[in-house]
Amino acid sequence: MSSREEEEALDRLRAVMRDDDANEECADCRDRRPSYLVLSLGIFVCATCSSLHRDLDRRVKNINTSSFTLADVYKLEDLGGGNTAARRKWMAR
Repeated sequence: MSSREEEEALDRLRAVMRDDDANEECADCRDRRPSYLVLSLGIFVCATCSSLHRDLDRRVKNINTSSFTLADVYKLEDLGGGNTAARRKWMAR
């Protein structure tokens, strides 16, 4: 993947994060400024919660140090774009 594609993917990821205020906190514990993305669920989580998701064999990436592909971002967008959509889907009664 070219650096241009990586840059575009990171820009789109940041746009998804900004589009939903709920993405500014961990989807699980509400800690401020989550730094991980659980790709399998499309949620943003803190470092502590990210380790729990890894233990459950979910795909987790650090937002600041990992490389993202456009496919990663498309998957996030397809899942609804973050914590609010995940809450609607997984916490619905």
